[in-house]
Amino acid sequence: MVIEIVFNQFTEITEDERLTLTCTEELASGVTSVCNSFPADEITEEVMNKMGLWLFDSLEKVQTLQTKLKGLYLRVPMLNFPKTPALGFIEFLHKKLKQLLKWNLDSVAHLTNHIETISKDFEFLISHLIDFKEKGAENHGLKELCTRLIHVAHEAEYAIDSLVVKSGDEWNQFLWLYHISEEIRLIKMQVRLFQGKAFGVGIQNAVQTTRHEIPRNRASGNSEDVFILNDQQKAIVNRLKRGSPDRDVISIVGMPGIGKTTLANQVYNDVEIVGYFHIRAWCYVSQVYTKRELLLEILNHIVQLADNIHAMEDEDLELLLCQSLRRNRYLILMDDVWDTGAWDDLQRSFPNDQNGSRILITSRLSDVVSKVTLESDLFKLNPLSDDESWELIRMKIFPQQCCREELWEVGREIARNCQGLPLSVVAIAGLLKGRNMKPESWKQIARSLNPLIINDPQTRCMEIFELSYKNLPDYLKACFLYLAVFQEDKEIPVQKLT
Repeated sequence: MVIEIVFNQFTEITEDERLTLTCTEELASGVTSVCNSFPADEITEEVMNKMGLWLFDSLEKVQTLQTKLKGLYLRVPMLNFPKTPALGFIEFLHKKLKQLLKWNLDSVAHLTNHIETISKDFEFLISHLIDFKEKGAENHGLKELCTRLIHVAHEAEYAIDSLVVKSGDEWNQFLWLYHISEEIRLIKMQVRLFQGKAFGVGIQNAVQTTRHEIPRNRASGNSEDVFILNDQQKAIVNRLKRGSPDRDVISIVGMPGIGKTTLANQVYNDVEIVGYFHIRAWCYVSQVYTKRELLLEILNHIVQLADNIHAMEDEDLELLLCQSLRRNRYLILMDDVWDTGAWDDLQRSFPNDQNGSRILITSRLSDVVSKVTLESDLFKLNPLSDDESWELIRMKIFPQQCCREELWEVGREIARNCQGLPLSVVAIAGLLKGRNMKPESWKQIARSLNPLIINDPQTRCMEIFELSYKNLPDYLKACFLYLAVFQEDKEIPVQKLT
């Protein structure tokens, strides 16, 4: 292999020197071929004698070539950089890469761009890590980064040396080098997070994993809201904790208002889930979204979002998310997914480390989730029965006491008109709770619902909301309408409400 390196490194050599290199390469190949041509269990004394004569003849040729090669060897440009620990080795490798690019070797010509990128990234990392060291800003996080960088640098050196001598399959080497360049890029991005001016005072570790952070829930109902979801919750928790070590997608599907988000929230905060997954993160997708908003929303559950993270390009945010999740068992909840575009945008940021990580999706569209979820991992929510609807109404209105018997008949009628939609049940329970607890008052609500009997539960739900709005005091109606100017599931600045 050394002969091939020398041959490729020099173009200005004489014909005699070229012939010497060719003869040396042929001799080395011949020795290898002869030694490998005889299986160990078939070598007899006669064979050993023949091999001895052939090797003796070859040794004479080696001695003849040795003198000629010695003169050529002294003309080989030497890499006079010491292989010192830590940053010293990275500096050595950086100089080695620059010299390698200068030589324009045929064996690495097709990967020049990758090698140039790695060289520039090393240059960036060297300057910043030296700067941190001089300022006395070393901490545990930086030491871990340096350790990772040294490991990747050794891997890069080995990979590039293999390319130079054409050792191994070219396509595998290309993938190997691509993986190394991506890993270096992630380290480079982490180093940026340590820059002092991004944090104001000193240098801190920006990636602070919040392994048990509870999301800013958009529909976190009380325990009585979800009593009927207990069986589904247990089934989903069991599926999330068991099964394939692959990064699997589990979906909850059902019509609007049926309790998908409530169930997902209960699963997300289940004590078994909190203890099982290292990282949990939540994002609300909806019909209108941007990939950037989703990336930042997920990252907000995992890392401290400093100003420099908000300034990152989308591609860098993807890499940061991928790096933050890597080697952790994580659960990502994607709520209210309307099409596969959101999944396509985010899935490459979710590494598959074969450690049981999971993606939990909620959607009202079966055809969407069926494209990303196996049938066995699809949980379909069905409407509540009339008895379950009435039970939920009673628990909302009379949490600490029994419902009076004279309200049962009219109460069941109202529950039946909710058509099994939990959101409708909760809305009508809120309306009933604001009335006096007399049968006539409840019958008035029931009469208001009767003319609205519609077979579509979603339309019925909107009708119930309209009825609830009409029964609000005037000052609350104005407040309700004022909130309509804000976007769904977006944070509302306090100063705009006061």
